[in-house]
Amino acid sequence: MVSLQLLTLACFNHLDYNSCIDNNNMRSDPPVKVIYGKPNFLGNPEYTHQILTLDQSYVRSICLNYFGDSFIEKVHRVLDIPYVKPEFVCSLCKSGNNRKGHRPASFYPHSGGYLYTCLVCEPSLPLYQYLRQENPEVADKYQKDRWLKKLTGGGFNCPRPPRNIRKEHYQRIEREQKERNQMEYKKKYGLR
Repeated sequence: MVSLQLLTLACFNHLDYNSCIDNNNMRSDPPVKVIYGKPNFLGNPEYTHQILTLDQSYVRSICLNYFGDSFIEKVHRVLDIPYVKPEFVCSLCKSGNNRKGHRPASFYPHSGGYLYTCLVCEPSLPLYQYLRQENPEVADKYQKDRWLKKLTGGGFNCPRPPRNIRKEHYQRIEREQKERNQMEYKKKYGLR
């Protein structure tokens, strides 16, 4: 009589469906072969948490600056982590009545970041596109923040900054590093 553990081990080693027979001569399920590919943000919860953490700070400041006391904060869970879901009067179609408690618009958290949604005009805009419509300067800052955390480009809902901004950033980093190296050199050899 073959033990079940040895039989299971043999099944995993040979990956043969016919050899996967348990003690009652019944076939068990074949082993599942897991193939890992290149992670993208839809399948990687670490990207989701990074994006939503960054987005949440922007969403809170937007709500405080644009909607004041007229919004309410609810909680929505994404991957079992609670994130703020503010609801307010729509800034695009101006629908809703704050005094009656009708707030059709919200920033809805999901695995790719926050979405601006409205029950009346139904835009479903990612946070970057909403910021691009409402305040382009803040959108550029948001885009750069996401780019610095490597959360932009292909597969994400926020494009990379233009080439000239990226070039300026790398030149600034290189210049700062060069200045630090010169200061350390002068300090090491007692030069002024």
